Amino acid sequence: MDKKTGSVLQICLVLIILVVAVASAYHYLSARPVQEEIVPEKEEVLQEVIPLEERQLPKDYYEVAYKEVKYHPEKHDINSLYTVLINTDKLPGYKEDYFDCSEMSAYLEWYLEGMGFHSYIAHSDDLDHMWVMVELDDGDMVAIEPALLAKGKNYSSPGIIERTDGKYRAFSYKVEMYKRYIDKIGNDTSRWQTASINDIEKDPSQTYDYRWVYGESRSYPVPSYWEFAKNKKITINGTNGDGDAEENNEEKITEDRYYDLYNKFDNELFDTPADAIEKGLSISEFDWWHVLPWGSKEPFISW
Repeated sequence: MDKKTGSVLQICLVLIILVVAVASAYHYLSARPVQEEIVPEKEEVLQEVIPLEERQLPKDYYEVAYKEVKYHPEKHDINSLYTVLINTDKLPGYKEDYFDCSEMSAYLEWYLEGMGFHSYIAHSDDLDHMWVMVELDDGDMVAIEPALLAKGKNYSSPGIIERTDGKYRAFSYKVEMYKRYIDKIGNDTSRWQTASINDIEKDPSQTYDYRWVYGESRSYPVPSYWEFAKNKKITINGTNGDGDAEENNEEKITEDRYYDLYNKFDNELFDTPADAIEKGLSISEFDWWHVLPWGSKEPFISW
């Protein structure tokens, strides 16, 4: 075999090896499952494949709540409920059909259940609104407006609604609003009056002023709490571009609507979101776990 022929054979051998290597690599790669990246639009379409009637809450829904929250009070009374709510981080801002009263209520119900509070989602067809009712250890019910815990100009923790007989007034969102209001006005103490915190449970027609700081009696300037409170109502429909309630909207919700639980205004109480879904409401009304910040972390991202 001459030198020229040997070189040709060597080249052919190298080409054969390259062809075999390329064929082997192609066969290996084509046999592997392809992990296709799903764009957000396509992911939403895939979620819609599951029939609405087959969608359910995650099986570990409430077990996760207990693990997520760090505070588990021994007593579930108005004091511990107030403490929990006044220290709760702000909820995401209102956004219709994404994070509105239904998602807010579902999240707050889940959150409070994790701390051992027996909580319900209250629904009113008449108001087209949802909120949370908490049953205390003594069997008493307390209404909470979750929208008052969301970011925005209407934020007013703890969101507790006083009863029509004045009970829980000292723990209500209006009292907290009044405290903040007073903190912003002047220091002219010549017109200030003093009253104890016990007086807050009395007849709201009285005109005294008060300040409660850790149970102490303090002085507050005029206007009185009652002048301040009578003009404060919660707007439940009509929002501006920021998701905040419009100030000029005439549709307001009053305290008695929160506590009328016996169908006078066609109200319903749901022990869990699953109960509401069984009665015809869509799970899309309650899926707060798809909302940021929860939707970006485990375990919620897997629900």
